[in-house]
Amino acid sequence: MNKYLICIMVLIVSAPLVQAVKKFEFTQPTQDELQITMNPLGRDEGAMILLREIILNETYEQDWYEEHVRIKIFSTKGLEHATVEIPSFKKFEITKIKGRTIRKDGSIVELTDANIFEKQWSKGKKEKVLAKTFTFPGAEPGCIVEYIYHQNYLPQYVTKLDIQDDIFTKEFRFLLIPIARYSLGWKGVNISSLVQPERTEDGIRLVIKDIPGFVEEDYSPPEEDIRSTGYFFHTDKPYNTMDDFWNETAKEAFKKHEKFRKQNRLLQEKTKQLINESANKEEALQKFYYFVQGLRNLSMEPDYSRKSEQEITAEYLMNCSCGTAEELNELFATGAYLMGFDSYPGHTLSKHNGTFIKELPSRWQLSDLLAVIKNGDKYRFFSPGNMGLSFEALPGHFSEVPVLLISKQPSFLTTPSAQPKDTITKLDAKVTLKDDGTSTITMNESYTGALAAQMRQIIYDEKEDKVKKDQEEYLKKLYPDIIIDKFAISNQTDSSKPLLITYDYHYKDDSLQAERVIYKLPPFHGREKDMFSTPYRNNALCLDNKHTDVDQIELSLPDKFQLRSLPQNVTLNIPEMNYSMTFSRNEKGNIIVERKLEWNFGCVYLLRYNEMKIFWKQIEKADQVSLMLTTKGGIQ
Repeated sequence: MNKYLICIMVLIVSAPLVQAVKKFEFTQPTQDELQITMNPLGRDEGAMILLREIILNETYEQDWYEEHVRIKIFSTKGLEHATVEIPSFKKFEITKIKGRTIRKDGSIVELTDANIFEKQWSKGKKEKVLAKTFTFPGAEPGCIVEYIYHQNYLPQYVTKLDIQDDIFTKEFRFLLIPIARYSLGWKGVNISSLVQPERTEDGIRLVIKDIPGFVEEDYSPPEEDIRSTGYFFHTDKPYNTMDDFWNETAKEAFKKHEKFRKQNRLLQEKTKQLINESANKEEALQKFYYFVQGLRNLSMEPDYSRKSEQEITAEYLMNCSCGTAEELNELFATGAYLMGFDSYPGHTLSKHNGTFIKELPSRWQLSDLLAVIKNGDKYRFFSPGNMGLSFEALPGHFSEVPVLLISKQPSFLTTPSAQPKDTITKLDAKVTLKDDGTSTITMNESYTGALAAQMRQIIYDEKEDKVKKDQEEYLKKLYPDIIIDKFAISNQTDSSKPLLITYDYHYKDDSLQAERVIYKLPPFHGREKDMFSTPYRNNALCLDNKHTDVDQIELSLPDKFQLRSLPQNVTLNIPEMNYSMTFSRNEKGNIIVERKLEWNFGCVYLLRYNEMKIFWKQIEKADQVSLMLTTKGGIQ
């Protein structure tokens, strides 16, 4: 379990069916609520939630959800909370909304049907999700706005409770009227262990007070890991341990996988062809990996939909030459099995989607799938469903994650830890300074491993012209008169090779006409330069992919210039990062600058941030190295 999670586990036996529950009605605000003028924590959030209360009735007899929210608006900034959007899903339709504004003078302005609109909230593969949206009339700094909405509900095995809002919440109340015939469990994430649900005559109650607003930051862990969240879950079968639950889950999934791989005529033909064309099974496996990766990836097409009753089998995917990322990975596992490998699908959870909680008996947690090949007591993991990912590489969000092996003898595995050497970005620059003051630069950037896949995704999403334009704008900030002579991307669709980006540019530097020149080197890699831009952090600092930046600059001077001595080499190290900068000359007499920076951390916690920030300033200072050039026979 991640260190930044606070988890509790309480088993609750469901209460008898509650016959009636009083629904929410507006009440008169207290004097404290009317007079409060700022967030108790002192943060300038513009508003705070005075009260948020929820009733969830999931008795199967009369299922419904109702929520009441009361917000105090302090300033103009807080007026954004006077506009509300509530998604209304199919089978979870909103049936009633009422609201009001309590002005500073105590007068009340009611929310009417004319203030409530409907708009498209999101568009999924199977349905459009609409939202009810409204802005409170008469909202102003110092007022209170509140609303109640009623929603149809369909009982779920797992109910996720979003407890922490973006602004401070003074009090959160939740009442669950549970299904009487099922046992009920509770799991809290980032909630004090002192906070536990309690049985009452109405149902299961949960009360939490003084919840700070959630702070969103770049380079943070997944939001689901750090935002206070609760889970109530039902189990309809008795399990002695969580291992029993997950073993049964895996065995049921394996039965489905057997159906998936049973229809496989086209797949058998393809794998036999590759084996016949290859020197050995490993070569055939690698060819099959890139074959699967080359199929149409439906996960890249959010508007794509298929008939819900369509049975997905290996034969179906081979016929359509298509599949989602998970389906393509399962197809690869099946093909590897047909080639004679001990291969299985493995259900897992990407770090982008949160952290797996083994104590939470919900198979829906494991929403991602990898292909797994067992070799003795070792395991290999594959994901051809990830666009642009090379053979046997895994992106950082699949590093050190649990994988449930789907087989007749299931078990939990853990993917290997990513290492900086597995993903390398290399910049090779050749800089020529000419007598007339012109600088010409040829840049070759190469990407391997997970960062190559990430860059291919960016190029796919933004298109090559957009990538070129962004690069040109970045360079023009450094050299306003720059002219780009060439820009090319190679191996964009061939993930068996490094991704290459080449660009040539030149610019005129009048300072090169002087007898003595302080020459600044072209910029080094700086993707993470904004990682340490804040004075402090609220959340852990996380890096998607451990990697190594390797930069080499070869500088050719005009005949009139000389460099008396090379700068001193620099080496800097902390546990999370290793940096070096070296200077030398090659056989042509050209100056060679080599810079290497290893990023060797996944997530680090707040106590380390200050030291890493200081270390980064040292790197920035070392990167600003300049060369003192003088004319031959000129100023010494």
